[in-house]
Amino acid sequence: MFAVALAAAASICSPTAKAADFFFEGVFHNDDDAQRILFSLAQTSTVTFRSYSYAGGTTDTGHVVAAGGFDPIFLLYDLTAGTGIDQQDDSAFAPADPVTGARFDIRYERELGPGDYAAYVTQYDNFGGGSLGTFVRTGQPGFTAVNCPGRDPLPGGDGLFCDISGAQRTGNWAVEITGVDVARDGNYVSAPAVPEPDTWAMMIGGFALVGARLRRRDRRAATSA
Repeated sequence: MFAVALAAAASICSPTAKAADFFFEGVFHNDDDAQRILFSLAQTSTVTFRSYSYAGGTTDTGHVVAAGGFDPIFLLYDLTAGTGIDQQDDSAFAPADPVTGARFDIRYERELGPGDYAAYVTQYDNFGGGSLGTFVRTGQPGFTAVNCPGRDPLPGGDGLFCDISGAQRTGNWAVEITGVDVARDGNYVSAPAVPEPDTWAMMIGGFALVGARLRRRDRRAATSA
């Protein structure tokens, strides 16, 4: 929470404050689960979205993610305009999974203007359903069991998280968003990476400014008393 407050102070005190990197991870329990991540931009920025949980790897923020998660899909919406922007499945630039050899992780980059956005992570092939927060596989908690014949498609069964290669995966997901000012998942706020030296300087300057204003207010109060 303290790191989030510092990042906010930097962006308020200086218009040149740099955007931060954010990391989120979690576990799906059913094939039709969806994870929403909200983020905002104060100015135009190139935003990069990467998943790591299929093939594993180390993020820019230093998180080590194990391989073995499900095949993810990325969906992007502009909340300010109320429109869908894009969705992506797989990337030729993603690393190959050590078991399947598939490159199913996401590597997505786009220049976005100021505003509020929503990114969703779902499992292939649970694409967007046409409007914000709707998906074509909603209500089908075991839809990937068809890729693993003979396995239980019911919630909690052994037929969940079977990708098109027939490999049994896990419900683990892990994503990193870079180039945004603020990113959050519901009530959880992701702390950005440790600020760079120039960002620390801006934050310290901001705190000094706040302190000076408080001291002036205290002196005025004492004088009027």
